Amino acid sequence: MKRLNRFSKDICSLTTCEVNVMRKTIFVFLFLLLFEAGAYAGDLTCYGYTSTTDHFSCNISPANSGNCVWWAVYKRPDIAEKISGSGWDGGQWYDKLRDIGFFVGSVPKVGAIVEFSKPGHEAYVESVLDDGAFTVSEMDATGSFGSGGVYNATYSPNSDGTYHRNSGSQKWTLNGFIYSFNSGPSIRLCAQISANRKVCWDTKNSVDKRCESGSDCIIYDNATKWQFRILLFI
Repeated sequence: MKRLNRFSKDICSLTTCEVNVMRKTIFVFLFLLLFEAGAYAGDLTCYGYTSTTDHFSCNISPANSGNCVWWAVYKRPDIAEKISGSGWDGGQWYDKLRDIGFFVGSVPKVGAIVEFSKPGHEAYVESVLDDGAFTVSEMDATGSFGSGGVYNATYSPNSDGTYHRNSGSQKWTLNGFIYSFNSGPSIRLCAQISANRKVCWDTKNSVDKRCESGSDCIIYDNATKWQFRILLFI
């Protein structure tokens, strides 16, 4: 009987231990869940502007002068709705957004996000100039642009392929431009259909076959350079 009681006590101790482990496991899980939910909670408003997401903080210590990524998603709510989790600092957007369906490229376009990798930075393209330069609106987390808020600047190409901001000497290495989701600068694809004619269609990527499925196409006559627009229904 004594042995049975000791056995029973051992069982009871083991059960208590398991319960305690389960409690600790549940506590840690809930803590991590709450941390994950709040880890990326930032600010909806920043310097008088209201964003569609609070994923990013308005100010970053110690400069507290704004945040380039906060401004970028404010200007591009279509990007804001795709962003989740970590790894979205300045200079980290280009590859990630390309991989989830945004078109990217090296040509500045109004409304695109320009990304620089050195230093890491995101800005919104406001206009494109004839000399390859472009103007942007932007914020800056480092305090190097000023005391804080939204800045307007011009990025101009250097002879080595980098850019300079306004009249500054710092070199900015371009990653590229992020266009809208499933869109981007158009390219023209053509297919020869006879000796003197080819069919061409404007598209956003080199594998688009929409001309073959009923969208607008243009027939070009190679001899006369005459063209007309048709609709294909096949």
